[in-house]
Amino acid sequence: MKQNRFSVECYSSIDDPQLTTAWAALEQTGTGTAFQSLDYVTAVHRSFLEQGTDVPRYVLIRDRSDGRAVLVMPMVEKHVLNVRILETLDYDVMDYALPLYCPDVFSRRAAARQATTAFLAFASEFDVLQSKNWCNGINGSDAMHSLLKWKAQGTETTYVVPLTADRFETYRKRNSAYKQVMKKMRRLKKDFGAEVVHITRHDEIDAAFDAMLEQRRERFRSIGKKDGIADPRRQELFRAVAHKKCARGDALFLGLRIQNRWIATSFAMNQNGVMNAQLASFEEGPWTRHSPGIVTMALEMEWAHRRGLKKYVLGPGTSSYKERFGVDELSRLTIKEPMSLTGKLYLVALQTKTAAKNIVKQSLVDVPVAQGPRPDPRYPLLNKIQQLGYRKLAGL
Repeated sequence: MKQNRFSVECYSSIDDPQLTTAWAALEQTGTGTAFQSLDYVTAVHRSFLEQGTDVPRYVLIRDRSDGRAVLVMPMVEKHVLNVRILETLDYDVMDYALPLYCPDVFSRRAAARQATTAFLAFASEFDVLQSKNWCNGINGSDAMHSLLKWKAQGTETTYVVPLTADRFETYRKRNSAYKQVMKKMRRLKKDFGAEVVHITRHDEIDAAFDAMLEQRRERFRSIGKKDGIADPRRQELFRAVAHKKCARGDALFLGLRIQNRWIATSFAMNQNGVMNAQLASFEEGPWTRHSPGIVTMALEMEWAHRRGLKKYVLGPGTSSYKERFGVDELSRLTIKEPMSLTGKLYLVALQTKTAAKNIVKQSLVDVPVAQGPRPDPRYPLLNKIQQLGYRKLAGL
């Protein structure tokens, strides 16, 4: 049997010199997003993996002919009972889980197929291969996903503004929402004396980041939800990334300031011509009607366009303001692929558990206590689950 052109290496240490050397070299010529940069993944590793129970699995694929790295995939190994799960690195700090890869290899179907086969041979050692945030259309995923033929378990929309000269200029002229935002910017300057600040100094980054945390804390408290960056580990991560990437010019921390008061801040990372909006906040006040938070995003688009970047990604999740800004809509996929019989049984069990919860929840809506849930003769086992749930809620 002919030997595969590509070999797979797996590292558990982010500091391994062979890994970091190959990763840094691939960043210079490869395709990926800021979330796959060595700096960012290292920060995630320090915050979440050094003290955790998950095992880092940094997958590196090399071309045997010249020894160069053609793909890096940051992943972790998790254990649920006796099930081994290989999952793309996430921890709710990776908007997109994609490979950093060499485009000249994956643009050729035969080579791409061999590299993908090598990756799947490695993944077959596990029971389940999964990702919660795989996104086609943003650098790094299309070729590999088309070969893997993964089935999406769920989708979420991501909005992208193309920044190429022809499309962005047309967008600015025709998009009424964009014109309105620029008008709001002028009102903020005229009525409140707001100034636009490109935050680069360490002391300013810390001050703006502290203001952002407080603003988000108040806003999420007012709507009764938990902020994703309330976790101290995430705060430590984002602060460290902001310091490092802003100093190198790989990120933009933008703020609107009235005297010494930050009324809005926004942080976005830049990699391989793609700018990813990551964090934003604004403070309630008389200036709120002029949408300072959205203004900072429009200013980020302008900044990215002037520097010749290709795309501005508004981030995952639907929202009315994103729909007004976004030109292209992409799908962020949840993928769960069984790699063994144990993996298939595990995923079936998960689906059954989810279905049972939904049925119990639905059956208990507006059901009189004396009556209980109505049994469905087609599902005798779920009828018992329903009855147990009903009895527990009714105190029987």
